[in-house]
Amino acid sequence: MGADSFTPAAEALASPDQTAIASFLHAQIENIQASGLDARTFAISRLAALIALDAPVQSYAWVMNLAKGAGVTDAEVQGIVVALTPTVGYARILSAGEKMRKALELL
Repeated sequence: MGADSFTPAAEALASPDQTAIASFLHAQIENIQASGLDARTFAISRLAALIALDAPVQSYAWVMNLAKGAGVTDAEVQGIVVALTPTVGYARILSAGEKMRKALELL
């Protein structure tokens, strides 16, 4: 699969087209359901993945909102960060901290 095959999906997500946004959200909901995880565990797993990937702020905003709604506490988020530090390194952790702060400002 080449980079060109991702272009239509990227354009759909970047547009204000409500159909594209609804389709994206529907896919996210299906993923939550297919995982078989409760909302808390799903959000914690996604947050850990975002930190490991050094994901963009917008991804953090969606997951942080999901985590807050699922009852994940600030202390638990800190625990996730501490647990990941030896695996992903300090540079990723510092980057994640800044992105989470910015994501919370978006909520």
